[in-house]
Amino acid sequence: MKSMKATAVIALAALSIAACGSGEGTAPAASSSTATASTTTAVPTTDDGAETRAAASFIARHRGEIDETVAGLKECPSIDDIRMLTCSIRIQTATLRGKILARDMRNFEHPPIGETASLWSDTIKDADALGDVDISKCEADAKKSDWSAGNCATDMYATSSAAEDLAATLDGWSAYAG
Repeated sequence: MKSMKATAVIALAALSIAACGSGEGTAPAASSSTATASTTTAVPTTDDGAETRAAASFIARHRGEIDETVAGLKECPSIDDIRMLTCSIRIQTATLRGKILARDMRNFEHPPIGETASLWSDTIKDADALGDVDISKCEADAKKSDWSAGNCATDMYATSSAAEDLAATLDGWSAYAG
């Protein structure tokens, strides 16, 4: 029994050596399967569409909140002090939505690769910009009893501008929505 196994191993080794030298036999098939194995384990460099569709779907879920934010901020200019307090809350909400979107995008399991990778990065950049707007004047003034809408106008303008930039970037995802 042992001699049969030894003979089979020797025969297989001889066949492999012969095939390697001649370019025929089983060696090319093994080499081909090795190439296939390495290709399937390699990190993909192009998007087969699945990542883009998943990303576009993810963006679509957040898009409504950003559109609502932009619309709410457009109602804020040139209003009285009482309604400006509501706008101060909208400004705070807008920056939070930017922070949440950027965080969720960074935690997204399969960000897109290929042609939409730069759009993904631009969206994160614009969400960060919205989240990073300095709204300290508006927040501080909202806590005062003699609050004045004029002090919040600069923060409102910066927030509105950043929200509109993000909305414009999100428009780029509409071509990929399913």
